[in-house]
Amino acid sequence: MGLCIKKEVMYMDKRIRLTKEKLRDALISLMHVYELKDISVSMLVKKAECTRSTFYNHFDSVQVLLYELIDDTLEEIKRQIRKPYENLDEIDFSIFPKKEVSLFYYLRNHQDLFHVLMKESKTFDLNRYIADTIEELYVEEYNFNLNNPNVDPKLFNIYAANGISAIILRWMETGYKEDPELLADQAIELLKTASLGFSQK
Repeated sequence: MGLCIKKEVMYMDKRIRLTKEKLRDALISLMHVYELKDISVSMLVKKAECTRSTFYNHFDSVQVLLYELIDDTLEEIKRQIRKPYENLDEIDFSIFPKKEVSLFYYLRNHQDLFHVLMKESKTFDLNRYIADTIEELYVEEYNFNLNNPNVDPKLFNIYAANGISAIILRWMETGYKEDPELLADQAIELLKTASLGFSQK
């Protein structure tokens, strides 16, 4: 009995996830054509091939769907930053292989998503969201080994997070021209100007 219930819950979870993915994909597609304020629930469910009741089972409005999409995207950015270091306690920038950095590949592989998010600059500041997300990760999980003991670690986190975010946004704005591996290399080289590496908290 317990196994049957567990399988049913897993099935329901998968169905909910797939429904949300369809709605998110529909929203991204519509945002390529329309401004967010012009996208109705009717347009969205038609594109996603689902019902209004299905939509309202998960979201109160189109805006709520968008903000869940943003939250999940920012969490994925955190995951991509963590990914090369997850099995390491200490990271030395001088010997770390830059090709292990996957963040910039993730960003380039999801250009459609970031294109529409950048379009909605009136609704939210993507640069601010990304910078705050990176800073939060640095504060919560990393202790940077700073070259200069006079530098305040809190201010370094702000400086580094905003710098990386600015590079990302400019890269997006100019059409992802540089290779992701080059961007990863430059990001680490810039961090090396102030830090030897970091340890996991």
